[in-house]
Amino acid sequence: MTETNTNKSTFFWIGALAASVASIASLVLAGPKLGLWTSMPGCGPQSGCDAVTNGPLGNIPLGSFMWPVSFVGLAWFMAISGLWKSTKGTSKPLLWAIRLGMLGSLGFVVAMISSGHFCKWCALVHFCNLALWVSAELQIRSFENTGDRNFVKSFLFGFIFITIILCAVYMFATTKKKVGDKKAGDENIKQIVEGGADSSTLKLLESDHRFGSPDAPIQVVMFTDYQCPDCKRLETQLAAIYKQRNDMSIVVKHFPLNYDCNDEIGKMKLHGNACWAARAAETAFILGGQDGWERMHAWLFANGGSFTDATFNDDLLMLEFEPSRFKQIMQTSDTLRGVKEDAADGKALGIWFTPMIFINGVEYLWYYGGQDSLAKVIGEVANNVASSGSSFVAPPSAIEKLVEDWRVARVRSFQDDHRLSWFGSGDVEIVVWGDYQTEPTQKVDALIKNILDNDLRAKYAYRHFPIDSDCNTGVKNYKNQYPGSCNMAKVVEAVDILCGNEARWRVHNLFMTPQPSTSLESLSKSAARICAQSPDTIASVAESLDVASIIKNDIRAKLGVWRRSVPVLMVDGRFVPRWEMDGTTSEKVLLQMINEASK
Repeated sequence: MTETNTNKSTFFWIGALAASVASIASLVLAGPKLGLWTSMPGCGPQSGCDAVTNGPLGNIPLGSFMWPVSFVGLAWFMAISGLWKSTKGTSKPLLWAIRLGMLGSLGFVVAMISSGHFCKWCALVHFCNLALWVSAELQIRSFENTGDRNFVKSFLFGFIFITIILCAVYMFATTKKKVGDKKAGDENIKQIVEGGADSSTLKLLESDHRFGSPDAPIQVVMFTDYQCPDCKRLETQLAAIYKQRNDMSIVVKHFPLNYDCNDEIGKMKLHGNACWAARAAETAFILGGQDGWERMHAWLFANGGSFTDATFNDDLLMLEFEPSRFKQIMQTSDTLRGVKEDAADGKALGIWFTPMIFINGVEYLWYYGGQDSLAKVIGEVANNVASSGSSFVAPPSAIEKLVEDWRVARVRSFQDDHRLSWFGSGDVEIVVWGDYQTEPTQKVDALIKNILDNDLRAKYAYRHFPIDSDCNTGVKNYKNQYPGSCNMAKVVEAVDILCGNEARWRVHNLFMTPQPSTSLESLSKSAARICAQSPDTIASVAESLDVASIIKNDIRAKLGVWRRSVPVLMVDGRFVPRWEMDGTTSEKVLLQMINEASK
């Protein structure tokens, strides 16, 4: 007993604390992969933590399986922590293991700095690892080495056992998702092979830009963006398949993710040169016909849709175009009009990301398939055409596609669903995550309320995602901030606690209109006219840990459904990817979803 107490010096306790904190931080990093939570505290979408853990640094490829680096850290530090305590930090083999781990930390930190991303939880892990290493070096020098003949066996057993458990949980979750994706992918292939749709949308797939014959029995149409990585990947597959077949054609239409030339995407400017790339393709067709367009199309994809003033003249000469004439035409309204017309066709078909691919008029859901699935589905379509003589059919309208995208989405549930406050008493659940001060949130709220006034089959719950870093640290990098949105969310939840559901919804409706001030004091005074409590009481409850926990859970739940902008809309537990069209169309879409969900 005396020896044990003696060996537990200050260095031992520092090392034990460092190993424990490193284990906890590693668990935080591993949590999203294990399905324990949707995002790391303080790390929102597109944050440094998100970029590191989901990028090349965050995964170790083992064949077709990607093993998260966070699993290595969690297993390592849990094993080290246990052995540090059992050997009192005086084992020489343990010291060498800690030294090895420190080298790993050093390499990871250098790689993280080189990548240009900073992950705060990763930094905490590696700082604790540094503290553990220093403590180990000093601890073992303070006492005579007691040795540990069973160290290697104990360490390997602990490390391997924990790793197996983590991988089993991860593989179970991954396999479950793959099974769901395969089922959806197989159903999609069946729809493509069988075909069938309203012929009114056929004209939306027409274009002058085509590889192959317009009379080919297999017609592929792709809406694309020259700076989109998935577009390039699918284009490469299509080009390879096209070379091997004489029974297919490929039509290419523009849908740049850039509002400079695409009126259908709001203020999105995801790809900075996508518009000029599309207009360059249009110019090549004007000047060089089909051959000129094919040359430019291939060159643009090969270069990721990028070109600069410094090199563009030489590039054009290489592609057999006269530079000054080409650039003059590229800047005319003719090329812009061609791109915008394609984008409008895409919007009418319900496009919301690229690529969007149709095979004989039926959308190919490529994100459910493997690398060879495109060749597989085209082969199956060819077999069906040969045996049954089926022909090219029209795709569904935008409304039909929106409903279909919702229908095939994964049904989600949340542990805190029981605490939601509902407006209405129907069976079909409509849930919105929003910010009271954003116009789209106000629009979807009004849309749902209008539907519920005349349809008793649904009920509505509102959850918070304030674009205000005061309570939502994940939005610090958002371009537009809405100071005071956290206060609005807090007061609504405080009123719910103090005065119940009816008062909550009355305050909710009040906050959906512009407020003269978004300070907590002012909002509490406004709420006090509805909730029979003093403004000070409302403000006090609004600042409570219970309210903070509710808002935090809402934010976490929203990130698990959709990481981008607000509002986020779910109907019957399924994400609605695009709801904001014109008012009449949006109402038709939601009513059709309610109809299907209530059956």
